[in-house]
Amino acid sequence: MITVTTNEVEKGLRRAVAQTAALAGLVGTVGVFQGSLAGQYGQGVEGARRESEIAVYAATLEYGNPSRSIRERAWMRRAVDRGQAEYLGILQRCLPKVQDGLMTPDAAIFTALTRAQADMKMEITAQHLIDTGAMRNSIQVDVSPARREG
Repeated sequence: MITVTTNEVEKGLRRAVAQTAALAGLVGTVGVFQGSLAGQYGQGVEGARRESEIAVYAATLEYGNPSRSIRERAWMRRAVDRGQAEYLGILQRCLPKVQDGLMTPDAAIFTALTRAQADMKMEITAQHLIDTGAMRNSIQVDVSPARREG
């Protein structure tokens, strides 16, 4: 089993999501999650392509792997950093609808994170990081109940 975890979340997005999520105890995340599509990359033994979990591939591209001379390419973080004001604006526009019962809290969070998902996909395309398209197509949005500590 492979687990990829990061604590690097831009404070503006975290604050905006928290304001809306607090209404329903939800957590919204966007990215390439464990169990996402398997993608083929690299040459294995005798030239055969090998399959690996795409989350590992995405994390390696995002954060690098100095032991394998792979440099960091912060494409997801860069895309999300640029969109902070837009995501906050989406959540702010959704918040009155949530408070009036016209939109569910999870739909509000999903709406903002879907924009972040699109930005990440556009960044992959702009940086010519497309081989099979598996990584780009593996970027998902999830809105789930917050886990209770204790």
